[in-house]
Amino acid sequence: MDKKLLIVESPNKIHTLSTFLDKSWKVIATVGHIRDLKKINGYDEKTLEPNWVISNTVKFNKNSNIQSKLVEVTIDGTKFKELHLEIFNRKTKQKDVTIIKSNAQRVAEIRHEAKDATYIYLAADPDREGEAIAWHVYEILSKEDQKKCLRITFQEITKEAVLEAINSPRKININEVHSQFARRILDRMIGFGLSHVVREKLHAQSAGRVQSVALKFINDREKEIKTFSSNKWFIIKPLLENMEYPIILRDIDPALEKKLNLYFIGSDKEEVKTKEESIEIGFKDEESAKELIKVLKKEYEIYQIDKPRIINTNPSVPFKTSSMQQAAINVLGMNIGKATSVAQKLYEGININGKHTALISYPRTDSIRLADMFVTKVKKYITSTYGEKEFIQREFVSKADTGKNVQDAHEGIRVIDPFIFPSDLKDKIPSDEYKLYKLIWMRSIAAFMPPCKSESTTIRLKNANCKFYTHSSKIIEPGYRKIWNFDEEKNSEKIDFSKHNVGDKLKINTITSAEVQHAPPPRFNQASLIKELEEKGVGRPSTYNSMANLPIIRGYAVLDKKTYVITPLGIEVADGLDEFFSELINVEFTKKMEENLDEISNNSENWKDYIFQFQPKFKKLVNNAEKNMPKAKPEYALDEKGNIRLCPKCKSQLVVKFSPKSHKSFIGCSAYPMCNYAEFPKLDHHPQEIIDEKCPLCGKPLAKRWSKRGVFIGCTGYPQCHYARPENMTNEQYQQHLKEEKKNLNKSFRNNNAKNNKFKKNKKLVNKKTSNKNKK
Repeated sequence: MDKKLLIVESPNKIHTLSTFLDKSWKVIATVGHIRDLKKINGYDEKTLEPNWVISNTVKFNKNSNIQSKLVEVTIDGTKFKELHLEIFNRKTKQKDVTIIKSNAQRVAEIRHEAKDATYIYLAADPDREGEAIAWHVYEILSKEDQKKCLRITFQEITKEAVLEAINSPRKININEVHSQFARRILDRMIGFGLSHVVREKLHAQSAGRVQSVALKFINDREKEIKTFSSNKWFIIKPLLENMEYPIILRDIDPALEKKLNLYFIGSDKEEVKTKEESIEIGFKDEESAKELIKVLKKEYEIYQIDKPRIINTNPSVPFKTSSMQQAAINVLGMNIGKATSVAQKLYEGININGKHTALISYPRTDSIRLADMFVTKVKKYITSTYGEKEFIQREFVSKADTGKNVQDAHEGIRVIDPFIFPSDLKDKIPSDEYKLYKLIWMRSIAAFMPPCKSESTTIRLKNANCKFYTHSSKIIEPGYRKIWNFDEEKNSEKIDFSKHNVGDKLKINTITSAEVQHAPPPRFNQASLIKELEEKGVGRPSTYNSMANLPIIRGYAVLDKKTYVITPLGIEVADGLDEFFSELINVEFTKKMEENLDEISNNSENWKDYIFQFQPKFKKLVNNAEKNMPKAKPEYALDEKGNIRLCPKCKSQLVVKFSPKSHKSFIGCSAYPMCNYAEFPKLDHHPQEIIDEKCPLCGKPLAKRWSKRGVFIGCTGYPQCHYARPENMTNEQYQQHLKEEKKNLNKSFRNNNAKNNKFKKNKKLVNKKTSNKNKK
């Protein structure tokens, strides 16, 4: 029997692939890249030839509390050390062992397995980076073993998709490999150059091609907010009895109009000159608003009901990486790191009832196209569940409206099987995986359903010769909303105007005035930053995660209420780079570079020629910054008299620093790393922030409080009352979370008890047999 070797990137895929590949297959993983550029002299500056290195070290945080031990293994006569981490699992009450290997050990294993294989299938991910990983694996093999190599890719980890890929192998696309070389060398060149400048001049950690553009977006938005000037005006807010619904002022009694200082509001909420151009009438001062309130009576009369308008709302197109990440952040409350990680797990496969099953297609894509095979499955599900009229045949084409080359060889993000319902998985997979799968499942199916038809009616009212209007809407054909229900309107207090006629009178509950002003542009959150980067043509699906996270990791910004707030260090770095590297750190350069990399992938440009053209320009910019960028003065720690404090250890000056881990400032020695003296702020320096909510246990006010793990909601009655919950959850959500945790815990206890009982029974049988033998 032929021995076949399948080499993938992630070890998590091995479990899923093993469920449908027979014993003739051996599946091993590279765990990402097996080679990287050398840290020093990673490439030859004259020829641009990369200097690849295989790491023989195992990275591990020595300060970790996890129990660890180094185990020596031998492969083909060569000894390696692998790290075994023993982590106590609270749910199963058992120790999980994680094995960390060096790249050199992985290379030795690949070479060892390749010797005995008849065929070697290089199945790294279906993108440019995956193509480069496949090439690296090919390069570390002997010439004899290279002849056995075949390149395959699949969009989903299912038996059908994998076998189809195995039956249609191809050669490694060397143009995509060269494009990845260019990206890696450019990132190294730019990263090393910029990082050297910001370390020497600005006392910052690092800067790079990708993260610096994201930081510029955050910094520019902060400047917009600071320079923003707003108009102010007043409106009246009539509320109907027992209903909280907006009633909009449209016209005023001509006799009264002359006495009031009016402000005409246009459709974009900006001031317009005439009443005819406006959609609402406000007031330039509060006195005018209150003057009208005095005139109004306690009843509105309906004087006209407009003919209803039919509004068709189409379903959203299938997910791609950026839209999936945005939805996970906005709808599910995840951060980008969590969304990326969970999506990867759903793609690689999750343990469901003891069997590893892949649930979604490849999650790193900028395409929205879906395969015909999947469309056939969706059609079968929709027609069998809702009827033939509820299926709409659609083709989704990725629009390259940002000028970039959309990688349409990929599919959009979709579920693998529409008949694997989210409800069937709710208690079988972790909560985050369930929520994201449900979101992707709904979007995948809803994309092929009819529009949602709603009927919108304008109702016109009068009061004291003043005219008002409001809207009523109702869904008449739900269409795709039979599936998609995340964004349904939550206002359950809408008035049903279908029960009212012209001449009917509606009572006012209250009527007040309110100040309104144009809000400044909002700070970016992770979702809006990704959206902005994508719209400007910056980045790729594989880079959005790092672009959104690196400003925080480097201490250049912090997330406050889920929005980016730039730190003083971040402002210094962004302004410094903007002044001396404006040709480089901007949207057009980054967008153009992505286009050049795509042209290299398509064999339209030579990768070395492109870098040779860029190299001298960049060196000139770095040299200019090294000579002319002013060195930032450190922020010294001062005593009560205003004198610079000295380190109690070495008598050097103490400075204020920023920790990228805790996102807080601390005092450290300026002689670091020779002296590691530091002072960290105490947690009790944070005052309690009372929130408008009562404790469900004792009724006392709740407050935001701080612990080593971050912010949480706790009772002000502590220590008598111990109520506490995470900041990002309501009490209802937290109670539901506890119920799910309890279910999972009970399930694991039952499984463990069953195993223990089985063990005890077996032990009794063994003891009985042993005693019988002894008697004989």
